[in-house]
Amino acid sequence: MSDTLRLTIRLAFRNIFRNKRRTGLMVLLVASGLTAMMFTDGLMLGMSDLMVKKITGTWMGDAQIHQPGFREGMDTTIYIKDPAAAEAILAKDPKVLAWSKRTIAGGMVASSNNVAPSAIFGIDPINEPKVSRLTEALVEGTFLTSGDRNGIWIGDKMAELLEVRLGDRIGTTMTEAETGELSQMLFRVSGILNFNDRIMDKETAFVSLAAGQAMAGFGSGVHEIVISLAPVAAGEPTLENLQSAFAAEGLEFLDWQGLMPELSGIL
Repeated sequence: MSDTLRLTIRLAFRNIFRNKRRTGLMVLLVASGLTAMMFTDGLMLGMSDLMVKKITGTWMGDAQIHQPGFREGMDTTIYIKDPAAAEAILAKDPKVLAWSKRTIAGGMVASSNNVAPSAIFGIDPINEPKVSRLTEALVEGTFLTSGDRNGIWIGDKMAELLEVRLGDRIGTTMTEAETGELSQMLFRVSGILNFNDRIMDKETAFVSLAAGQAMAGFGSGVHEIVISLAPVAAGEPTLENLQSAFAAEGLEFLDWQGLMPELSGIL
């Protein structure tokens, strides 16, 4: 150790202990500041994680697959014609925990008492609980089954508007994707939902995937595939690999940041 370094260390210690009260106050100030910064940083990170988990876990999923152009106008004529090819890609990636197929269409839901506009979702009753918390919103009734083409779930606000209860019959009207003709089907209310969201409770209805595909008139096609992923850091190869694989199939793959760029920008 050089003489200059020894002298510097000696002067430093002498300066620190020459006024112990001042040194103690400075240490306390720095420690308090760091503690406050760490607490604030942890609080903000926790809030951000909770916000993302709430949004992705409730309905949106960690990522979604669509036919390019569908999301811009929710055009029911734009759909994934061969979901089996997309499912084969998902099955090969170990980061993919689960996925579920959906059909989405705007239409009308009518009872003998009233009529309500609605977004009508066809869901896979087996896989949907793996990617969303839809089933947790069920407050009355029974779960849909894969082959059930008669049951329908509606929000409690829609049930009030239509003046229907469990077991009552209601009809749906929507436009077929391929022909453009009106498709009408009768259902029996098998479930009442409450999302604590006025729009969801008043303007959404859910049927089995088979019923949704039958109403849309496009066989095994679907409008979207919702994916649940294991924790993936931004820019990790898994997302890039999936994006490249689906782009090669002519499909659009978006994670939650792509689906909600406003929230991503805020965070």
